[in-house]
Amino acid sequence: MHFSDFKSTSITLVKSEFDYDRLKLLFLEFATSIDFDLNYKNFLQELASVSEVYAPPSGIAFILSHHNNTVGCVGILKGSNLTAQVKRLYVRNIFRNNEYARQLLSVATDWAVQMGMRRIRFTASDIMYSAVRIFESNGFQQMAPAPYSIDSEPAGPVFERTLISSSEYLKRVAS
Repeated sequence: MHFSDFKSTSITLVKSEFDYDRLKLLFLEFATSIDFDLNYKNFLQELASVSEVYAPPSGIAFILSHHNNTVGCVGILKGSNLTAQVKRLYVRNIFRNNEYARQLLSVATDWAVQMGMRRIRFTASDIMYSAVRIFESNGFQQMAPAPYSIDSEPAGPVFERTLISSSEYLKRVAS
């Protein structure tokens, strides 16, 4: 298999029960690949309701395939203040290649732009070094750490990219 042959890749919108089952499997692989605590931030609850969480109008998910092999996925959620949140960007180890991750990130960014989002954000765990490099090379900048309450765990570093400027947003709203 030639991983440099990106013309043989396809990105599919997750919408069928079969697609959501594939997405759940990829999310579980993602969690185990980074030694993720499955109880952290209600991950198991998210997994059980993946077809509601990652469905329009509040979110969406995509699966990337190469020569009919499932390569990876990305989920995107609409957040407050016209900010989209990239969730579970994952590429299977056997296909680990930054170009696949960039393709998934590009689809996530395109969706956010089409939905009129002003920003797109990604929260990394401290061990996601390769993901951080991919986000930074695609125009994301690390933000100041968000404050957290005494009873919650701190989030990892937050990276954000502006999609449209305030003036462009105002022009869109006015028209």
